[in-house]
Amino acid sequence: MKYKKIFSFLFILFFNLTLLNAQFDEEVVTGGTESAQDTSKVKQLLENSSMTGGLLDGAIDPKEYIVGPGDEFIINIVSSRSEQVKATISPDGRLLIRNVGVIDLKGKTLEESYELIETKARNVYNSKEISVILSNIRKFKVTVSGQTFTQATVAATSTERVNEVINKVGGFDRKSSLRNIRLIRKDSIIKVDLIKFFNIGDKSVNPYVTGGDQIIVPPFNNKSTIEINGEVPKKIEVEYIEGDSLSTLIKMSQGFLSSSDLSSVEISRLENDGVSVDKIYLDLTNWRESLYNSSSLPNDMDLQPGDRV
Repeated sequence: MKYKKIFSFLFILFFNLTLLNAQFDEEVVTGGTESAQDTSKVKQLLENSSMTGGLLDGAIDPKEYIVGPGDEFIINIVSSRSEQVKATISPDGRLLIRNVGVIDLKGKTLEESYELIETKARNVYNSKEISVILSNIRKFKVTVSGQTFTQATVAATSTERVNEVINKVGGFDRKSSLRNIRLIRKDSIIKVDLIKFFNIGDKSVNPYVTGGDQIIVPPFNNKSTIEINGEVPKKIEVEYIEGDSLSTLIKMSQGFLSSSDLSSVEISRLENDGVSVDKIYLDLTNWRESLYNSSSLPNDMDLQPGDRV
């Protein structure tokens, strides 16, 4: 009887733990409070991310691409003993080439690496016909945390941008900031602004990742926003970022509609007392044709948190 009671107790305990574990797994998969529709969107996002992972925007720029552990090279040597040699950068950043030796490539660009490899191979083979190509791109770890569907460390390549890596953890949640994302790389912090990237096409604010990067997505700051309404294709309210100008906000709203009157564009701005509103009127008539073609627009001005255009 005593053993039967113990067995029954253990069975009930195991059953309850199984249910609890299943509930926990369900929360991880669905986000707990998210609906089934939201879950399917996340699954689709993950599938799309896996399909586009590692694809190139275009040809790699040898002057910008920084090589690292796992990058593979093919060295073609034409001489009295012609051969093709394959070599991979080791975890300590060095490249060992058969019959040539070791080359330290830590922190080197692809262009610098090509020059170093060709010079060293030429000394050994006494040949002017030596060519080097990057045959395979490395993979590494990047950590994503903050206001995202999940927080995790994922595999990435040096051809993937910040937004693509965030997609690998299921994307953003409903409270995410898209303009104040921080990319922590060694001792530096790089600011990421995905609104600017997608609406204006500024690639500098959505950089490529590298090994050891940490991406932190903060919550949306609804106490510091700027807004644009009226005859624009896209009426938006976005977080204010230091350096935002009137032209930046208009570009993020996709410019002007043909019906827009640009002779008296109104900017409403709270005064220092936090109650009174100051209204500024600007003539932007010349902007219609030059908004995307000029770096200096007449009457452009810096915006402040709370401005309404």
